[in-house]
Amino acid sequence: MARNLRAFESAQNARYLCSFSIHKLEESDFAHLPKLASHSNRLIYYRLRLSTVIPPKTQRVLYLDSDMLACADVRELFTIDLGEHTAAVVADEARIFSFAPRQKGKRFSLGKHCYFNSGLLLLHYPRYCEQNIEKQCLAFIEQHKTAFHDQDALNAVLAGKVCYLPFAWNCMPSVKADVWDVTLHFAGERQEPSVPFVREEYEDAVRNPKIAHFVRIKPWKSIYASLDKNLRPVPYPHRALWWKAAAQTPVFGENLLAQKDNFEQSSAAHIAALQGRLADNHKRLARLRAPGQFISSNLKKLRFWRY
Repeated sequence: MARNLRAFESAQNARYLCSFSIHKLEESDFAHLPKLASHSNRLIYYRLRLSTVIPPKTQRVLYLDSDMLACADVRELFTIDLGEHTAAVVADEARIFSFAPRQKGKRFSLGKHCYFNSGLLLLHYPRYCEQNIEKQCLAFIEQHKTAFHDQDALNAVLAGKVCYLPFAWNCMPSVKADVWDVTLHFAGERQEPSVPFVREEYEDAVRNPKIAHFVRIKPWKSIYASLDKNLRPVPYPHRALWWKAAAQTPVFGENLLAQKDNFEQSSAAHIAALQGRLADNHKRLARLRAPGQFISSNLKKLRFWRY
């Protein structure tokens, strides 16, 4: 793996007019911090060690989660004027968050601060370092009960120090809307919206994302997001775009495509078997309903004859 990573690094350096460097961090440095409920590791905390690998004279840093796909030229982000802010982010949820202390003390509330997803962070790096953001975040996690540990901490520490980018820069299609047919309440449509941006911005971003973020269903793990309320498979948006980019990845592209073919073949067989079982269950339900429907129909006739 180490040799492949070095080959990947060399290929990227030859391909682009910039320098690629791969840094190794130790997960054991974060052994005292809680894991995410859905994760088996503590890789989420690696972003809180940026200052150990980024040169101190750097002016701007763009952090992206590993489950994101750039569909536009990210250099556009570096032209954004951050003003007096420490970071530019993309809003996630409209509700107010608060965090209970691990020991005695008061809850910490974000108030009217709009909660953001930390998958994208455009940092004014000198301010980020001067304000000891990483140290403050680690202290916050140790002192408060958090759910999305590093993300909650970044929201708490950066509250009032961020400006917001359009949703297209961190496009996270709602699984609730697409799978469970839950209505999203956009800004301007009701007094307490569930989504902090207007409907048009959301729909435009889903159609044409600048950066697609696979926050729940990963394209390398599933063909479909889930089943809808009618038990039909729901394709996850932008999955085809991710695999198109994966195929072009130096060194790893062929191996990734081989894994994709094997995965899709096994998934197709599993889905066909599942649909067959569902069809059988529907037939059984129809047979079970038949006597009740017959009795109901005849009771209606009896009531009609009675009158």
